[in-house]
Amino acid sequence: MNDRRFESIKQITYEGFGIDSVTLETSGTFQWEKPDGTQAEVSELPAFVRVRATALPETKSFIRIEIWLPAENWNKKFCGTGNGGLGGELHYSILADPLREGYAVAHTDLGTTKHLTHPEVEQRDFGYKATFDMTRLGQIVTEAFYGVAPSRSYYQGGSTGGQMGLKMAQCYPELYDGIYVTCPVTTRTHLHIGFLWTALAMRAAQFTDEQLTKIARAAIAQNVGKDGGAPDDTFLTDPRLAAFDYEALRDDFTPEQIALVRHIHSSVRNPRTGENVTVPPPLGSEATDNFILRLYFEWPLDFLKGMDYDITRFDFDRDVDEMNTAQAADLNAVNTDLSAFHARGGKLIASAGTSDAIVPFTYLTHYYEEVIERFGGLEAVQEFFRMYIVPGQGHGSTHLADKTSFDALVRWVEQGEQPAALPCAWEGADGKKYTRPAFPYPAFPHYTGGDPADAANFKPVVHPLGYKYI
Repeated sequence: MNDRRFESIKQITYEGFGIDSVTLETSGTFQWEKPDGTQAEVSELPAFVRVRATALPETKSFIRIEIWLPAENWNKKFCGTGNGGLGGELHYSILADPLREGYAVAHTDLGTTKHLTHPEVEQRDFGYKATFDMTRLGQIVTEAFYGVAPSRSYYQGGSTGGQMGLKMAQCYPELYDGIYVTCPVTTRTHLHIGFLWTALAMRAAQFTDEQLTKIARAAIAQNVGKDGGAPDDTFLTDPRLAAFDYEALRDDFTPEQIALVRHIHSSVRNPRTGENVTVPPPLGSEATDNFILRLYFEWPLDFLKGMDYDITRFDFDRDVDEMNTAQAADLNAVNTDLSAFHARGGKLIASAGTSDAIVPFTYLTHYYEEVIERFGGLEAVQEFFRMYIVPGQGHGSTHLADKTSFDALVRWVEQGEQPAALPCAWEGADGKKYTRPAFPYPAFPHYTGGDPADAANFKPVVHPLGYKYI
């Protein structure tokens, strides 16, 4: 390896950034210790230069960044990647796939810590600053090492990583040519208020896995095939069109338990104004990611009120306003003004699943429809921003393969090939293998007859716009 290229990285001077180490990795396998003490590794890696860096955008910030640079066969492109949850650690496996494809790739821990030692700073770093710093330093290091700036810059991430990508399109439209996000968190403050709503209700009672499965099956049985899906599907194609007769639960659940199911299925409303604050988990998702009905992701409230806050004191009127005032600008990715991103030729693909109980897909459809309103119609938006709602996909599952979507994004940016239907493939809980197309929203796959596991037996049908929980 040319020492001059190493030195070019070490000599980078950029306010708020520090290069910690530059090493050449040639073993083909990268190993690390996870926060829980277990060992992990990724293999079949090409030789690469590992750059460890730190960003300190403000006092008390400490953002860790990793940049992996192919030692040979760089494709002349840069790829930023997303984290998950609260962040706080580097997920090295996320760097592996783009590296194998020839990308210079960057990742960040978002500058957060498990104990939120400096919450007022960590909130901003988590919300957008760490992603910006990862991107800029990644691009600067890439140019220093190869002697030329990346020809294209792309981003991919899901969940919190989806939020990270949307924030870049909304706040820093000059950074990326293409962005792919899946199950993105849009309205972070409201999403976590929904978690709190469920957590408070579940303090008095819990459901077993068997009970959650019964609830999900009852919801699906009452609606399957009525929203475009096949009659023997084990999931719903568009739960927004579904309804639930809770009397169907009376043989297996007490009246108190049925009331709790209704509670979980309802949106949070402001007790004073009656305004909807959240969206509920989709009908039929109760046994998918069912841990969401037992856990409470509390850290936005930790940012705001401290880690010792008594959640039973939360006021769904005044405290909602307080959260939005103090946190929406940092944590929510809902700015519909994507005009600058569009003007520079940026392309955006987003996807979400109808069985995601953690980040309900209706948050994303709500945001997308607001973008449509801002741009004056669906056609104008689909020129640069396309969204796919995937039947039966849960949080983190990949019925719609990330590589398939990312490759479609690259073709859109570089060849002008607008993405149409994207193929989905997965194995159901019953062991049955499915293939099904995902169409650009607001189209959904409708069954036309024949083998329901065959994607050829579905056609696109547009569902009405304007259905909004919030």
